[in-house]
Parts: sequence; C-alpha cells; structure tokens
Amino acid sequence: MAPSVIPPSITLPLPLDLLQSVSETLQQQGDTGMTATDAQTGANPAGQSAPRPQGGLMGLWPLLAIGAIVWFLIFAPERKARKKREEMLGALKKGDKVVTTGGLHGQIADVRENEVIIKAGDVRLTFSRSSVQQIQGEDESA
Repeated sequence: MAPSVIPPSITLPLPLDLLQSVSETLQQQGDTGMTATDAQTGANPAGQSAPRPQGGLMGLWPLLAIGAIVWFLIFAPERKARKKREEMLGALKKGDKVVTTGGLHGQIADVRENEVIIKAGDVRLTFSRSSVQQIQGEDESA
C-alpha cells in the first residue's frame, strides 16, 4: 500500500476590504447574538430589514439598449436599402439604360415577370430581373 501524501495547505493573501467586511460581520453577529448558523440560514432575531435582491429590471436595461443600438445601426438601414432596391427593380421599363451586377451596360429591350432582355450593341441578352444593379442616370448615392 502506498503512503498517502497530503499536499501542504496554500495560504493566499486576502484583500484588506474583504478582511474588514468579515470582521464587521463577526462584530455584528456578536452584538445581535446571531450564530454563524443563523447568519447562513438568514435568521433575523433583531428585526432588521432583509437586504434587497439585486438585478431585476435594472439588469435588463443595458441589454435593451444594446438591442436598440444594433437595430438602428445594422438592421434598419439594411431593410431600407432592400426596400429601395425592390422599388427600383419593380420600376424597370423598356428603354431604361441599366448596369447589371456583372458590369454589362445596356438598354432594356423588354421586361417580363422575372426577366429583362437587355440590348448591348447589336446583341440581345436575357437576364433575371434581380441581376440589374442600377439604372443609369439615377443618383446612386441617394
């Protein structure tokens, strides 16, 4: 049988404020007649008010503020840009000069439900409506 080795105890220095709070608690317990068991179970023989619980709704406000910031900085502008693009794609008409996402510059020869036929030089090409990036002549930064 191997001898059991007991590790030496480690002593850590305690912060001064922790030592002071422990000594104050011990003094209060001595003054009120509370035992250590009474203090752990929450017994209150002196009729003192119980400490108020922390948190509740006050801990929720920072989370709500962060959520609102994320909404206004990320999601709302994205939604606005998507709506503007959908309006632009819905307003496509024959004769508009457009640029596709692939960089093709041309003029719309025909508009169908999900397709546009773009004339570039002497060639007519069929693209999906969503491939139109912008209408030339409209202000891109607005």
